[in-house]
Amino acid sequence: MGIARTIYTFDIVGYDAYFDDVLPDLQAILSKEIADENYSFLIAINEAVCNAAKYSVYGYDQARISIELVVTPEDITASIKSKTEPFDALEYRNNLIKLKDNPNYKDMPWSEYTGLSSKSRGFWMMMMAVDYFIIKADGDEIRLNISLPCRKEEISRTIGELVPRFFVEKDGVIS
Repeated sequence: MGIARTIYTFDIVGYDAYFDDVLPDLQAILSKEIADENYSFLIAINEAVCNAAKYSVYGYDQARISIELVVTPEDITASIKSKTEPFDALEYRNNLIKLKDNPNYKDMPWSEYTGLSSKSRGFWMMMMAVDYFIIKADGDEIRLNISLPCRKEEISRTIGELVPRFFVEKDGVIS
């Protein structure tokens, strides 16, 4: 006997289609499944979809994006896929680990580190909202996971606590 799970799939072309055709459905599904008062998980999905469109090889308006939401009694996983410009997720994650391991940055909130720059804001927003996420080494897919029931405590914003939530999958191996 397997775990009860419900799978929702959405395929869109262009970022605007996300807001018009998918976001209302996601909001309804998530509000039924989790008590996420700050909409943190939905914001993480929004950020992943935004990145999928922004870096799509087909361009923002023609990005081909697939979204899959898997709901079980224990957790929810959102998978966002799109063919994107080359991205080295391993190198990016290794740079984040260096920040985490640096005593000058470990306890610093990510927003203090990034300042007014919007660079990498999406990844930080995702890390704040999930228990973990896994990105394919080339950046073409990201899976966001949150355990149920949804946590109620304040989400940490420090580099040292957020970076360990970032995993990379390469050749089927997650590190």
